[in-house]
Amino acid sequence: MGLSPRVAVLAAITLFGCVALSRSMNGTTELDEFQFVISADRGTADSVYVLRRETNGQPGWIEVFDGSQRVYLLERCEIEGCGQTPGVCGLTVPVIDNLTSPQSSGAITLEWDRSTSELDATLGCEIRTRVEADNLLARFCYALTADLQGERDAQGSGSGRLTDPTCVEKEFSFSEESLVLRVGPDGSPHFDE
Repeated sequence: MGLSPRVAVLAAITLFGCVALSRSMNGTTELDEFQFVISADRGTADSVYVLRRETNGQPGWIEVFDGSQRVYLLERCEIEGCGQTPGVCGLTVPVIDNLTSPQSSGAITLEWDRSTSELDATLGCEIRTRVEADNLLARFCYALTADLQGERDAQGSGSGRLTDPTCVEKEFSFSEESLVLRVGPDGSPHFDE
């Protein structure tokens, strides 16, 4: 026994309405995301290395600050989330990506939900809260050389560390939808305007 087209349409509307309601109740919608991108311009002959993940599980190529306070772009592995079942959280191995590798897409993107981690001192757990400040500072880091250790995967990524990283900073606000840093053929950085 199948569903009539009318029932199927009503079920679909209800499902999508519940998803949208859930997102609005959680305070996030598609428009609430901010995108960070680092890419190597075409024609960049030298390697451009980025630290995809730090040992603490946070992105190593982008950091955000609200004044002197670090904004944690992802959930923190070292702190249990309040009201959540404890997850399996092991030591994250620092992963280095070469943006100019033939197997690489040439860019890394992070979709950020505009929230950060705060420690609930009473409960001793992490709470993700919305970042309300609208004058933040982004710090992008990359290097033209890296000390890679062990084997690499098909995309040329492997464990290691950046050698003499270059870090550039730029203030941004949520009136923008993204912040893109490009590394030029000579290794110099420039932001999309």
